[in-house]
Amino acid sequence: MTTASVIVNNFNYARYVGAAIDSALAQTHPATEVIVVDDGSTDESREIIASYGDRLRAALKDNGGQGSAFNAGFAASTGDVVCFLDADDVLDPDAMERAVAALAGGAAKVHWPLRELNLHGEWRGDALRPPGDLCRGDLRAKIAADGSESYVTVPTSGNAWARWALERVLPLDERRYHMFADGYLCTLVPLYGPVAAIDEPLGGYRRHGGNHSGGRWLQDGLRYWETMADDLEAHCHALGLTPDRERWQRRSWYPRVRATVDALAGLGREGRPFVLVDDSVLAEQLGAGGIAMELIQRGGVGGGAPLDDEEALAALHERCAEGAAALVIAWPAFWWRDTYPEFIGTVARRYPCVADDDLLLAFDLRAGIA
Repeated sequence: MTTASVIVNNFNYARYVGAAIDSALAQTHPATEVIVVDDGSTDESREIIASYGDRLRAALKDNGGQGSAFNAGFAASTGDVVCFLDADDVLDPDAMERAVAALAGGAAKVHWPLRELNLHGEWRGDALRPPGDLCRGDLRAKIAADGSESYVTVPTSGNAWARWALERVLPLDERRYHMFADGYLCTLVPLYGPVAAIDEPLGGYRRHGGNHSGGRWLQDGLRYWETMADDLEAHCHALGLTPDRERWQRRSWYPRVRATVDALAGLGREGRPFVLVDDSVLAEQLGAGGIAMELIQRGGVGGGAPLDDEEALAALHERCAEGAAALVIAWPAFWWRDTYPEFIGTVARRYPCVADDDLLLAFDLRAGIA
């Protein structure tokens, strides 16, 4: 029988790790082992892990980051199919059974959607991560051409891997992949075999205040992107694939965010505030020189999309009265062009356009056109 390993990766998630372990132990696939890696927690995590006794295998280590935890868990595991489960997420009982079946045809990886859970582990509505269809098949040429963000995939807990494929890319360099080890696997493993997909959600992704790394996410992400690009180039060359790093740079999230922040700095606003529509991606990266205003202000709180074109125009009039020098719509919010065409058209008729490219659409609000 094909064996499976669920490797729970934990760091200071005592409030969640029990639910993750319970979901791993509840797997219907009979040959499933559960390994819990504690990456140097300082909360009550280790006491909770110990309470499960011999129902799981514990790997307790000093703090070394996600890559170190992946290495430790993989080294302790024996399964033919491996799932790395974040300690704040959960798996459905049949997740590994479905994953084993999906990988039986020779795929290197299988992924499935995750339900977006709230802080208390509740799924309200129908939110999935990702919201669209997952990629499948032979993705080698696509990854070589488009880079580490070339296909739609899922966070860590929505993936299972064939052991033979993981052995081609593990262990990770723990110094270089303190974070983003899941991205490393999602990028490199499909170079060694096809990707399978399961359309139904088989687990839950818990949304809470600790999912991201705060104001340093751009710096950390850029370092990761460069590291990942180096490794992807090396694997492509070894496999006879032709990488296109310049194309990766133009298409990838972190380099595009960096280029957009630089472009904002070059708009010449003379330190005056400006309206930034960016789906809340860029503002915290602008530094002291960037005074970004939210377009929509409701009840003294900024943020959110307007209800319609009329509300957007009324809000822009208010921001102009407050001294806004420019309206800037950045590429993460380019969907506004289709959703609010009357707003965009009216702004374009009233104000000079000072930028219109693949990063920014910007208008000078200081010089209205009669």
